[in-house]
Amino acid sequence: MPTTYLFRCLVVSLALCFYLLPIHLSAKEFNVNTTEDAVDENPGDTICRTATNTCSLRAAVMEANALEGADVIYLQAEQYDLTIGAINENDAFGGDLDILDSVSIIGKGETATTITGSNQFRIFSILRKNSLPPGSVNFGYDADTGHNKPNWRSHF
Repeated sequence: MPTTYLFRCLVVSLALCFYLLPIHLSAKEFNVNTTEDAVDENPGDTICRTATNTCSLRAAVMEANALEGADVIYLQAEQYDLTIGAINENDAFGGDLDILDSVSIIGKGETATTITGSNQFRIFSILRKNSLPPGSVNFGYDADTGHNKPNWRSHF
């Protein structure tokens, strides 16, 4: 009898461990459905949702940063302007989009999907090895200088 009791306790304990531990076995996909620059309401809950109940590019990056593993963010054929001012942080809450985990940001092509920094120095700050497929997103044009803006700084 004691062996059966111990076995049941072990099974229940293991079941609780698997239930309580967040396990992300596959990439999470986020479909951005607004060009508004807004933060995610609850980073890490696997749901890209702003205060207006939409999924912005910034909210998708914040959610991807909070989750383990490679994630994918899909953008529409739109222009995405980053408008939230820099607040000197590395979690994408303001300023540039800080990339902290592996993510692919996929647009509808460089002539259809554009991300601009709204007069910021850069658009992305890539702090870990990531994937941003070339040719899928146009990273903006600086009307003041007539040149493409610097798009990111990398630290690998």
